[in-house]
Amino acid sequence: MLVDIIESHLKDIISPLLQRFANAKILLTPQEMQVASLVKDGKTSKEIADVLNVSETTVNFHRKNLRVKFGLRNKRTNLRSYLMSISQ
Repeated sequence: MLVDIIESHLKDIISPLLQRFANAKILLTPQEMQVASLVKDGKTSKEIADVLNVSETTVNFHRKNLRVKFGLRNKRTNLRSYLMSISQ
């Protein structure tokens, strides 16, 4: 299962979603890219933590940073919904 997830996310490195981040000058760390991709896939923070072998607190830290970088801070927009909308 982990190999499939890793393979899928390696393909995401060149995905239109990540290309849009680059074009918009949104600089994400490698771990933020992984978290964003897994959030877009509908994974919970706990599931992401298990996949990436980090704490759930670390995942929540990255999710917060993603919301700030995408301008979603203090807005009611769901992070997953936002990521899905810009990936289309």
